[in-house]
Amino acid sequence: SLQAERNRPTKNMINIHSRLQDVFRCAIRAAYPDLESPPLVVTPSQQPKFGDYQCNSAMGISQMLKAKEQKVNPREIAQNITKHLPENEYIENVEIAGP
Repeated sequence: SLQAERNRPTKNMINIHSRLQDVFRCAIRAAYPDLESPPLVVTPSQQPKFGDYQCNSAMGISQMLKAKEQKVNPREIAQNITKHLPENEYIENVEIAGP
């Protein structure tokens, strides 16, 4: 099937979405090691002017921290995640959007 072909790994083709999830998963774990199962939300960008992909995990992490009596602004969380991004060949530029 077409779906099986899309999911079949090849030597020359990488799944960029999967790689970006791996990169952000590492950054989130490094930034928030005490959080159990923090949300990982990496999606194609809704607006091309903001880039190709976006990570929207900061809002969910903010809610998790709030439930633990730790009020942290989602923007601060996003900054902390970007600070912990490992070196990689997939991300050229990182910007934090929103208020």
